[in-house]
Amino acid sequence: MTLNIFIDYKLINDLQWHIVEMSPEEYFDTSLLEEGEQLIWNSIPEYNHAIEYLNIDPSLVSDTRIRVQDSESLKTLTITTTFWNNGNNFIIERIDNALDKAKYVMIIQTKLQEDPTIWEIMRFKKKSDVLELEFHTFIRENEDGSQTEKKIFPKEI
Repeated sequence: MTLNIFIDYKLINDLQWHIVEMSPEEYFDTSLLEEGEQLIWNSIPEYNHAIEYLNIDPSLVSDTRIRVQDSESLKTLTITTTFWNNGNNFIIERIDNALDKAKYVMIIQTKLQEDPTIWEIMRFKKKSDVLELEFHTFIRENEDGSQTEKKIFPKEI
């Protein structure tokens, strides 16, 4: 297989990146594969965030980075996450590189208040090297376990 997968992380107040190498079978959700289907660089991961693969208290981590490299097709995926507020808030930067094309996405999730918990989520993409807002919402966690969403952008008609 031509896939190399690394999860890098930095602890709070630590300048050094720590590197964990993973096999594709450890990183991707193999239960979703059809019979005979092969894992590729953008298959579905087992978890949504790099921090979930690490056996470390999330409040001790300042940054994570997932690097998936396919040496055969020359495609790479890099997802970098920066945490603050004890891991409650984060910025995710995702870059998909395929030969001469790159796709960039940034997601910012901020916990605005605790009781009731309210999250602000914004998603940006790059268009002509300029960040462009793609999505902006507030999500409130209700006492009954449900959520209420107030979408700011794009406005629903």
